[in-house]
Parts: sequence; C-alpha cells; structure tokens
Amino acid sequence: MAEATSKGPLARLISRIALWYAGDYEPIENNPESGLIILSRGRLRRPLLARIIAAVCSFLAREWKWIIGVVIALLAIAAKFFFKD
Repeated sequence: MAEATSKGPLARLISRIALWYAGDYEPIENNPESGLIILSRGRLRRPLLARIIAAVCSFLAREWKWIIGVVIALLAIAAKFFFKD
C-alpha cells in the first residue's frame, strides 16, 4: 500500500511543470574591477515557451471582451457560409 505522504503521478507532473514554468535562477554578478556593488537577489529566467504562454494569457485576460465578440462574429459568418439556403 502506498504511503499517505507520497505524491501521485499527477501531482509530480504538476510540480515539475511548475518548476519548469518558474525558470532558472540567475544571480546578479558584480564586476570585481568596479567600485560599484550591486546588492540583489537575482532573478528567475523563464524559458521562451513559458514567456510566450504568460504573454498570451495576460493578453486574453485583458482583452477578453472583444475576443468573445470576434469569435461570435466568425461563427456567424461560418454558419452563413456552410448553411446556405
């Protein structure tokens, strides 16, 4: 019998996708020849596909109102084209 604390395959898949989506940590490197010291925690660099997915989702979240209208209009045009009398 499986332990109660072990993750199932779906939970493992979701956690792996979340780690991939978060990206890799890139620390900020200071130039040793410069007198300037940058104090930063660094940043997470997302993969290209994750950045594209985030951009599409944020666009859809902002512009959902007119997208629904365009989809309805395209469906009406397609219905008119395919169901001619």
